[in-house]
Amino acid sequence: MRRFIFLLLGVLSTILPTIILIMMGRSVGDIILLTMTTYMVYVLVSILMVLTWVFVSNGNLPDVGDDIPSFFWFLTLGRKKVYYSDLGYFYVSIKGDYVRVQKQGFLLSHYLFEVSYDGDIESLRLDIKKELDFLYEEELRKTRHKKFKKDKLDLWDGYIDIVSKRDDKLSKLLK
Repeated sequence: MRRFIFLLLGVLSTILPTIILIMMGRSVGDIILLTMTTYMVYVLVSILMVLTWVFVSNGNLPDVGDDIPSFFWFLTLGRKKVYYSDLGYFYVSIKGDYVRVQKQGFLLSHYLFEVSYDGDIESLRLDIKKELDFLYEEELRKTRHKKFKKDKLDLWDGYIDIVSKRDDKLSKLLK
């Protein structure tokens, strides 16, 4: 669902300015000028996002493609969806001898990590799982603990003590 909303917002941000200008009856020159202005605003917003990142991360510049806003949706096409039962969906793309793993948000596609890829799918699977386990260790621990507690509760027969269990079984037999 996040991927769908991300792509929908991206496509809308691409075509909506032009459609609005056409519906307003603007001339072709105005449409081209205002559409290009809109896309320049997108670029300025991206630059502000990068500057914010630099400020928050103490001067470290992010790599191109680390965080992709929805108005650059076309840069995220061609990614493969992978699923981890405890964490949900992630997206991967090949970059040379590496596979990059991204988490999809509603407004942003966020780069998580990359793993080496030599053509062996099984080792790729294990490497991605290992990295996700490391990144989401606390979240996984909480999720699995909650599930374990629920499973234990489901197995409980509901009797508080042995006497209550015995008395209930006796009364059922006598009926």
